[in-house]
Formats: sequence, structure tokens, C-alpha cells
Amino acid sequence: MEAERPEKGKRNGRIDLLRFVFALVIMLHHSRYVLGDDHAVFIGGSLAVEFFFLVSGYLMAVSAERADQRGPMTRPGAETWSFLLRKCRGFLPEFWIAWVIGFVFVSFAEHYTLLQAFHDFKDEIFEVLLLKMTGLYVQGIDGVIWYLSAMLVAMAFLYPLLRRHRDVTEKIICPLLALLILGYFCQALGHPRNPTKWLGFVYKGLPRGIAEISLGVTLRVFVRHFSPKRPRTWLRILLEAFEALAVVYLVWYMYDHLPSVQDYFFILLLFVMLLVDFSGHGILTAHYEGDRALHVTGTLAKYSGALFFSHLYFAQHLNSVLSPDVYSGKMRLLIYIALSLANAALVCALAGAYRRHRQPIRAALTALCYEGAPKKEAK
Repeated sequence: MEAERPEKGKRNGRIDLLRFVFALVIMLHHSRYVLGDDHAVFIGGSLAVEFFFLVSGYLMAVSAERADQRGPMTRPGAETWSFLLRKCRGFLPEFWIAWVIGFVFVSFAEHYTLLQAFHDFKDEIFEVLLLKMTGLYVQGIDGVIWYLSAMLVAMAFLYPLLRRHRDVTEKIICPLLALLILGYFCQALGHPRNPTKWLGFVYKGLPRGIAEISLGVTLRVFVRHFSPKRPRTWLRILLEAFEALAVVYLVWYMYDHLPSVQDYFFILLLFVMLLVDFSGHGILTAHYEGDRALHVTGTLAKYSGALFFSHLYFAQHLNSVLSPDVYSGKMRLLIYIALSLANAALVCALAGAYRRHRQPIRAALTALCYEGAPKKEAK
């Protein structure tokens, strides 16, 4: 039987659930700042970022396909800029809200004076502007933002290539970029992680992002080929089992292993697992795509984005508030997890409130800042 497909525009329930799982892994991985590397939970959890890069590359390729259906690219700069702005609108409220909360927490934890806080803000402004992976970076309070910076830079030149030369970009340029960059990492640097390592002209995280977003674009080629197939029931059961075992194997590897050349095998495993997920051939696909399931997984996906932005400053500065001489490692870990989870919920709530009321907020700001604002905006 053919696997049921979600309607156009619906989210992929499997992918949304995995977003939440891998966001949790990343949050627990950063317990290394609270407990030290020898006692950290998910010591290899930074590999989870590869999941987000591959998914981002895949979805960018889908967006380019849909744009192709509307017509050829006549204004490359304007269309690429519009695409990047849409990406930013999806996460900027959460990011900026989480960053402000983090700035206040760090200032409190480190006992900054107002002058010290001002100087720190000047140093961190390039992180707020998502420019970290360009090299314009002094210091920051939310180190996970390197991912967004690398993603936007990579998409800024890959998206117009996809629109103008989709066939050669999908099938030649992106696969070669992925293989050559990851191959260089393997031979020269060992593993693909450690994004803030300076390579002499860029941070390591930027070519890492380019390689894995390119791999996500390549994934779209395979999904487009396999998705229309009609696997028999026994094969759909086998694919479902493979997907479940792959997730367990990946999570186990990230729990117990430091970065190594073994990372590349698990990137390949992640690629194949996502091929199954996006093709929709698993026997349980229909259970993930029902309205109730999509509501749950969609909520978890939104929460996972907020969690991604809302935890690292607690990990890096909690010991300044809770002295290891007074609080046990277990107690500090539990407080770190509780703070991160609660803060993510707060960021979600505040971002949701902003989205619901952004039109009157923008209208009020326009009326405040500019003369002659239209009456409907000034209301």
C-alpha cells in the first residue's frame, strides 16, 4: 500500500517530534558547563545540530521548487532577500526574547554594574545581529546562535543558485560541496564539530553549515525519487523499524561518545533516516499526520525552537549563582533543566503574544516615529 501523504502545507509530524528530541539532547549536552565534561549528560550531543542543518537544507530546496512553479527568478537579490526574511520571521521573536532574558540573567549572575552591562552589550551586538559566523564576533551570551548565522549565510548563496540552476545545483554543486568540505574536516580536523574554531578566514561552523545544508538539498533529490514509490506492507514495516532503531542508535552515540571520525557515519545514518521520514513510507506515517498528532508535534516543534535559544546562558553561568561548594552536581543539573524548560515556555508565550498583536504594535510604533502615518496604522 502507498504511504499516506500529508496535505500540501501541513507539517511533517515525524520531523517535528524529532526537532523536540534533538533540542532536548542539545540542552542536556550543555550540562557540560554545569558539571564538567567528565560528568555531562549527552557528552556528544552537539552532533544533533546536523539534524537541523539537513532539515533546513531540505526545506530550502522545497521552497525553491515551489517558487519555480510560480515562474522564473527575475530579481535574484530581491527574491533571496525575501526568502531570508521569511526564515528570520520564523525565529526572531523567540531569539530576541530569549537573548534579552539571557542578558539580564548573565548580568545578574556575574554582578555586572550598569557600565559593565553596557560594555558587554557592545561586545555582543554582532551575536544579536546574527553575524557571528561572518567573523564579526567579540563575545556572546547565547552560543547556539552560531547555527542560525551559518544557516543564513549558507542560504544566501545557495538559494539563488537553486532558483537559477536547480538541476545542476541539486545534483552536482551541493553533493560536491558536502563531500569535499566534510572530507576536508575528516582529514585535516578529525570531526566536524567545534564551530567556533577559527580556520584563518572563517569559523569552522560556516563551512560545516554550508556542507550540511547542501546535504539537505541533496536529500531532496532522493526524496523526490522515492516518495512516489508504492512499497509493500512488509517493506513499510521494515522502514519503520529502521527509522526507530536509527533514532535510538543516534541518541545512544550522542549520549556516550565524544566527537570523532565516527561522526561521519552517523551523519550518513541521519541522511538515510531523514530519507525515510520525508518519503513517508513508514507503516506509522498516518498516525503522525492526523490533525491531533500534528497539533501535538507542531506544539513540540515550536517549543523546541524556544528551548534551543533559552538554555545555554543558564548552563554557562549557573555555577556563578549556585556554588559547586554548596550545591551538589545533581541539584545544579536539576535546577539547570528546570530553568531551561520553564524559560522556553516563557519565551514561547511571549513570542506568541507578539505574533498575535504585532500589527497594532507596528502601527503604534509607526505613528510614534513618523509624521503623517495613515490613520488605520495609527489606531
